Amino acid sequence: AVRIVSHKFCEMRFGEFEKTVLRGPESSLEMRRRFKGFESIIRSNKDIPWPGYGESVADVENRAMKGLEQLLRDFPACDHLCIVGHSHFNKILLTSLLGRHDQLVGNQGSTCVNVMDVDPDGK
Repeated sequence: AVRIVSHKFCEMRFGEFEKTVLRGPESSLEMRRRFKGFESIIRSNKDIPWPGYGESVADVENRAMKGLEQLLRDFPACDHLCIVGHSHFNKILLTSLLGRHDQLVGNQGSTCVNVMDVDPDGK
């Protein structure tokens, strides 16, 4: 098996919310509300990035699809791929692959496993 590490499959960049604690005793109600407020705005328009040099859903989708297309070009005879990602990245990639551009796929935890079949023609 070949192992490839690529920034194309990294988690979404959340800008000023990077490394912010949103759960547990160290989180604050104010920060959770602020995060949820921005999250609802970003979910309603995939071109709006997270504030503070974050990415938009469209940014992540473009990055993910370019990475996947590159893998398929580099390994055309490959029967199996394993892409390890995190929740927002996984949701965005799956949403794009399923053609559901209007609403993100739900419930993709950080340890979620998704199996996708790819036809020989790359679809």
